Amino acid sequence: MSGRVAAVIVNYNGVRTIVACIASVVAQVDEVVVVDNGSTDGSADLVEREFGERVTLLRLGTNTGVAISRNAGARAAPASLLLFLDSDATACDGMVATLRDTLERDRSIGVAGAVVLDARDVDVVQARGPTIDRWGFTFDESCGRRVAELPDDPVCESFYVSCCGLMVDAALFQAIGGFDDGIFWGCEDVDLCWRARLAGARVVSVGGARTIHMGGGSLGVELEGSLYTAKLRRGGYKTSSLRITMRERNTFRMMVANLEAGNLVLYLALCVPALLAELLALCAIGRWRVAAAYTDALRAMVTALPGALARRRIVQASRRVPDSAITCLWSRRYQKLDFLRQNGVPQTIAFVFAVGSLATLLSACGSGSASGSLPAVRVRSPVTLGSPGPSQPSDWTTFAYSLQRQGYNPNESVLGTANVANLQLAWKLNLGAAVDAQPL
Repeated sequence: MSGRVAAVIVNYNGVRTIVACIASVVAQVDEVVVVDNGSTDGSADLVEREFGERVTLLRLGTNTGVAISRNAGARAAPASLLLFLDSDATACDGMVATLRDTLERDRSIGVAGAVVLDARDVDVVQARGPTIDRWGFTFDESCGRRVAELPDDPVCESFYVSCCGLMVDAALFQAIGGFDDGIFWGCEDVDLCWRARLAGARVVSVGGARTIHMGGGSLGVELEGSLYTAKLRRGGYKTSSLRITMRERNTFRMMVANLEAGNLVLYLALCVPALLAELLALCAIGRWRVAAAYTDALRAMVTALPGALARRRIVQASRRVPDSAITCLWSRRYQKLDFLRQNGVPQTIAFVFAVGSLATLLSACGSGSASGSLPAVRVRSPVTLGSPGPSQPSDWTTFAYSLQRQGYNPNESVLGTANVANLQLAWKLNLGAAVDAQPL
């Protein structure tokens, strides 16, 4: 006899998507629990009007985040199998039955997930068999591929599966403590699947189960996708400050809590330098707003450390499987290094070089010319650069002229550390200051 399946859907200002989400699954499961996180767009009332007693609606009154809300929904749903479905996802016909049959046919499987298709083009895959890299960032070789290109295997081993269509054995869910309440949004499904594997359960992606995902609905906004899912978009990376902060902070919490001691030391030695390198790369390619989000992410990581260490004690006490049995499923690629190689290594080198050159130059402004170095100059307030006019030279021209007035050729190396191109780059980045032509 098939087990009872309850679907848990978290809603936050999902008036555009919540009805389609519920309608896609209500006939496939035994019960639907919708947890509303204090929506202000009328979506909770809409659910009551459209579905009535067919849906159990829990109004939490405030936005507690997806992890706490899903745990509340699971407690209100007596069932042997729990299906977690994002409010901006729709389950394709037969998805629930296919996932349920997979779990009931092989008891070694504790979590099963559907193939996630892109709502903008349902022939394009968002996720099928996703994993993480050594820094904990999600990666999926199938992302951006056409559905026809997917392998024929009905079930494939997966490090984690997405809550766009995740079914878990309810007893396992309870045993591992459900979702981590310390994760507001982002990586909560990765963390859940990781801990399921630490408990000895398998996690699989099921080819015959399909779900269609829009993106951004869990936040009540429409986003353009993750920084690391640019395959689905043309014209560059799309992200948001909130997404960056949540991703970095929650990945850090997850890695600290779940890794064995040796691997944790290695991770901690690399994660902050990698984040700083990425921040510099974003500055170098002119993505200032995104780069600013990384400073918020770094502060969030520091703030999250005590809670992550407390979480670690709980997770490690119940561990049954070593890292070596799990990390073999991780990607050998490094998302941050890929980003740097594709979008920032040459620019970052030039950027750091230009900043260093300018710092050296400004430092020399107070040192005089006793040792034969560039004569000291008076520095005025920073300026915004403009294009040269017919009678007014550009700021760079003024700067070069001041050097010439002091007997130095700006077309040659400055203090032996920079050339004119690097200094021009620094000026274009508004990192310079106007320099008086008169020596001190």
